Amino acid sequence: DGGASWEPFQNGFGAGTGSSGRQARRILALDGAPGVILAASGRIEKSVNGGLSWYPVGQAGVLNALAQSPANPGLVWAGGETVIFSPYVLKSTDYGETWTQLNPFAGGDNAVDAIGCHPTDSTAIFLGMEGRVMTTYDGGKSWWNMTSPDPDMYTFGMAARPSLPLKIYAAGAS
Repeated sequence: DGGASWEPFQNGFGAGTGSSGRQARRILALDGAPGVILAASGRIEKSVNGGLSWYPVGQAGVLNALAQSPANPGLVWAGGETVIFSPYVLKSTDYGETWTQLNPFAGGDNAVDAIGCHPTDSTAIFLGMEGRVMTTYDGGKSWWNMTSPDPDMYTFGMAARPSLPLKIYAAGAS
């Protein structure tokens, strides 16, 4: 009905993780992969049948962000924080089936709360964090800080203009 009515739809998401693991914090339907959905709670889970069933594909941790590269649909990014409050990024090159962990050094207590992807360059990613935005232009091998308009701002949302010239938008709160 196009979203006019809603009902709970669990079908095994978060199985074996306790009640908090059954609550999805982020969800992403993947372009270029019909029926494939990724969802994050305390781990990343994948459905290949439109949400009828789920299986774990990513490691445990606090996951705050999921994003798919518009330049390379098989490239998916996830971000969050470790149990010692350090930011981490997960990168998948196969539509979320397998993941590699990357650790951008941001110092102190921090987390990846948002991810923005460049519209035409799959190696360029922008991380919204606490008091900063970090970027990579080499697919995550190296990271550096970009200017933040407010060092006290938590960046909870990021978007890139879908065409060039590039503009990155960030949303958050102090």
